[in-house]
Amino acid sequence: MMAPHQQSDCVTFMSYNSTGMNNMKAKWLCEALEDLEIDYCAIQEHFKNTKSTDKFFRDKFSEFNSYVIPAHQAPGVDSGRCSGGITQLSRKCYNVKKDRVKTVGYRVQAQVLNFPETSLLWINAYLPTDPGLMAGWDETNLLDCLTEIEKVIRDTRHTDVLLAADLN
Repeated sequence: MMAPHQQSDCVTFMSYNSTGMNNMKAKWLCEALEDLEIDYCAIQEHFKNTKSTDKFFRDKFSEFNSYVIPAHQAPGVDSGRCSGGITQLSRKCYNVKKDRVKTVGYRVQAQVLNFPETSLLWINAYLPTDPGLMAGWDETNLLDCLTEIEKVIRDTRHTDVLLAADLN
């Protein structure tokens, strides 16, 4: 393991659509975050929705604080893969005040990172953006998600915005 990252005038962000998260992917991602000196990472589609989801991210990414929104299982469905799941990881060694922003649903999460020179609104979103695979595509969920992002930007005090999402 390398020495902890040094506080500087520069931080690095990464967005990663994991399309599932298991021990092997977590190990690979953790090594990539270290090798690339990533300070903040947004993860989409981890598909985890169990009571131990928060613990999984705390254990696998022990150098990071984690803000996890579990994957979503449609009402009345109790089998099969859950949809989505988003997480924001922030390196523990930085003394940056983080203010979580209240959002609706499971597709958008946000925090304001209060750096010395700026207050950055960091948004992570899981967008339903692959209509080619869906029969009878209905853009309602996408429009709801975009409306939520717009509301967060409009209603939150910040000086800069960074949007991380699976924008495919």
